Amino acid sequence: MTTKQTKTAIVILAAGASMRLGQPKQLLPFQDQLLLDYIIDECLSFSAENIFVVLGANKEKIENSSQCLAEVKVLINENWKDGLSSSIALATEKLALQYEQIIFVLGDQLFFTSDILRQLIFQKTHSKADIIFSKYQEGQGPPILFDKKTFEDLKNLKGDIGAKELIFSDIYSTASIRFEKGNLDVDTKEDLYLLEN
Repeated sequence: MTTKQTKTAIVILAAGASMRLGQPKQLLPFQDQLLLDYIIDECLSFSAENIFVVLGANKEKIENSSQCLAEVKVLINENWKDGLSSSIALATEKLALQYEQIIFVLGDQLFFTSDILRQLIFQKTHSKADIIFSKYQEGQGPPILFDKKTFEDLKNLKGDIGAKELIFSDIYSTASIRFEKGNLDVDTKEDLYLLEN
């Protein structure tokens, strides 16, 4: 096995209820498949193993509709109403002992590709930083790679802002990769046009 397979877990965060959109964004049609399946496929093209998907809201509907969930491991976040941080904390709690680093991927970033994962691993190898985040044209965020040094803090995250507090703290060393269109996702009905481009 390669280093990336034995030491790195890739976690797709897809537990949200898509309240602002009014329908499960995970099941939106995109690239001739469901949006969540597109994200899973890209992750699988990077590594055939150690891919996890966190589900919560609409989990039965997603499980019954997705063509790709059978190829990955599913984690259920019963506390999905507590926000994105609860999914990060749950996944870290379950995976901390098995992996040396975890990459968190959002389930609705339309311009995500497996190359982003390669860049994160490359940057981690060369910078040795504790956290590698994606720098967008506007802002920054996931996909993010976290070293095992951060796991205890990840387990204790609260709220819906994810792990931003760790990125901007002085506790951990950080580095970044470029993901110009990482800020383009589907949150509202006004964003649906992005699926057609």
